[in-house]
Amino acid sequence: MRNVRIEILFWNAIEHRLRAFWRLAVFLVVAAVPANLAVLALDATDVALLERSLRNPLVAAAFMLALWVNARYVERRPMADFGLQHSSRWWRDLLGGLSIGAFAACLIA
Repeated sequence: MRNVRIEILFWNAIEHRLRAFWRLAVFLVVAAVPANLAVLALDATDVALLERSLRNPLVAAAFMLALWVNARYVERRPMADFGLQHSSRWWRDLLGGLSIGAFAACLIA
């Protein structure tokens, strides 16, 4: 006999998937492990410029990898459901966001 009370904590029978808290926990663990490994690998180098210039892109890549793993294996949804689709509007939004960020950085400097 299954223990239904414990199963209810982890599994949503209506949606046939993990509950939202556990999906988020899986995402954070999958994101944190490669991000921390990348940062630790960079810290092992003695080149400060390399460490400063690659830390943020590697952490961003780790989070994108975690999003892909979570979307494919945990959520079972296409990446387009998360707003990541290559359309002309997506590229226009990306260019607009980068422009705003560059303009804000110029105002600070």
